[in-house]
Amino acid sequence: MVPLKREAEMTRRRSVSGRVTTMVAVASLVAGSACTSSHSYHHRDRTRVTDSQGDVVNERREDEGRYAHKAPPADRPETPPPQPGAQYVWVPGHYSWDGNDFQWHSGEWTAPPTGYHSWAPGHWQQTGSNNWVYVEGQWR
Repeated sequence: MVPLKREAEMTRRRSVSGRVTTMVAVASLVAGSACTSSHSYHHRDRTRVTDSQGDVVNERREDEGRYAHKAPPADRPETPPPQPGAQYVWVPGHYSWDGNDFQWHSGEWTAPPTGYHSWAPGHWQQTGSNNWVYVEGQWR
């Protein structure tokens, strides 16, 4: 009877070991896919900030829209602050659509990903009489 207990214990250990190996493999895949991208730019999460006119600026939400049913306003003129270092690239601000109206996201100096040196800004593109889509900017 002892060999049956020992065999059952070994089977249980192999099963646990197999599950741990599977979980580590899945976690590695998830982490790896989070690190790889087409290098489109996403602003860091920000809290809601308004300017002197009460317009919302710098609000990032996960449900930020890429489609709008009206034309975006003209981009706001921005004067970049001093460059924090030679490797930094200015990424200009842009408007996003929140489902009801456009929100401004201010530009910022950003260190490009390894192997990239310039930024092609995103833009709103008209796709129909009342349809607009935001085309993400990308590192080059």
